Amino acid sequence: MTHNKLRLTVAHNNQTDLLPALSKLDAVESVYGKMGGDLVGGGRSSYMLADLTFKQLKELIDQAHSYNKKFIYLLNSPCLSNKETTRKFNNELFAFIGTLVDMGVDGFVIAMPYILDLVKKHFPKVTVSVSTFAIINSITKAKIWEDKGADRIIIQQDQNRDFKLLDKIRRAVSCELELFANNLCMDQCPYPPFHAAFNAHSSATKELTRGFALDFCAYNCAQRRLQHPVEFLRGRFIRPEDLHVYEEIGIDVFKLADRMKSTRWLTNVATAYNNRRYDGNLVELIGYPLFRGEGEEGVVGDPIKWMMRPDFIHMDMLKLVRQMGQAKDMVFIDNTKLDGFVDYFKKHDCRTAICDEECTHCQKYTDRAVTLDAENVAQRLAVYQEAVDMLVDRRAFAAEPLMKQFMIKTVGKAVMMLKKKKQAKTVKTGRSGSTV
Repeated sequence: MTHNKLRLTVAHNNQTDLLPALSKLDAVESVYGKMGGDLVGGGRSSYMLADLTFKQLKELIDQAHSYNKKFIYLLNSPCLSNKETTRKFNNELFAFIGTLVDMGVDGFVIAMPYILDLVKKHFPKVTVSVSTFAIINSITKAKIWEDKGADRIIIQQDQNRDFKLLDKIRRAVSCELELFANNLCMDQCPYPPFHAAFNAHSSATKELTRGFALDFCAYNCAQRRLQHPVEFLRGRFIRPEDLHVYEEIGIDVFKLADRMKSTRWLTNVATAYNNRRYDGNLVELIGYPLFRGEGEEGVVGDPIKWMMRPDFIHMDMLKLVRQMGQAKDMVFIDNTKLDGFVDYFKKHDCRTAICDEECTHCQKYTDRAVTLDAENVAQRLAVYQEAVDMLVDRRAFAAEPLMKQFMIKTVGKAVMMLKKKKQAKTVKTGRSGSTV
């Protein structure tokens, strides 16, 4: 089979060894990323990410260019708490974008119409892609964003298997189209608008709760998947073997996650898609924080630094969060048994079908390809359920016993003092993203 020239954009984890590894893969044309926290925030909480100073960011941008790769910066927060319409914050925002342009970023991914207009008006040479957070799931939406000046549209991933719609959007707009290939969000998930805003606020430097992220959406999502394993295959991922199906429609670029992952993990993912083949556990290619494959490392960030906030939450809740971060080897999806899986969707309309009643396609392939470690899954389900229960019945917000509370406050104050000293030193030397 003859393939088009494959084009991939890969998440940057803020590690200096990533680009040398990716440079060996012809299909990788760009990386996308951002600081661990900045003025606008983004799609991942700070606790998951490796942070950068402006100097380090500039070095990564220059490194990308030295390998002939573009660096795309994420300005993809869907919510700025309306601060963008106040004089002080708007000036800071404009200065921040200008700083990034001066550093040499090649483009931005945005979710807010105002930021697109701002960039297009004042920085016209920089390309703008519209984020999945903008939920572009129709021909009309795609045309409106293109008319506003979008150079590329990242179609909402729920549409990845709606081939009729993808074909119509391709024929309706002339800008580039990009699909998210390896994100395993649930199909028709009800949480994205809330989840995106949640993570954006959790990685914005001017938010009091930056980095502190009790991810209620993720807990519910993980719980549902383990209770209903068919949800793994209903997720709109694109296998490396099936890229050609989308290229034939006219999709230009495929996006690969995840910024919180190690260089080894990201290189493995990019290599699989570059080679259009993977014979292992599909979980090892999917960017999902609460399910990890064999031997997979945790996030590249420093969760303890951000999550140890007894002034916010009961310590028992934090213990549950720690247990979630240790979960792995629960799910095995045999990618070799999914050959032909996507072909069914070329004619099937999932939007109007009742799953498991009118259609059992995903369930049949789940029975064939998905294996769960029953004992491990039972333990994890108990953890997720307890976390959800603690938040909803508000035990997570209960005060600690008197002596324990005293100890926690003492330690908490010491930690906060150290943070303030570090921040003061950083501001003085001018090396932090929080100073913009």
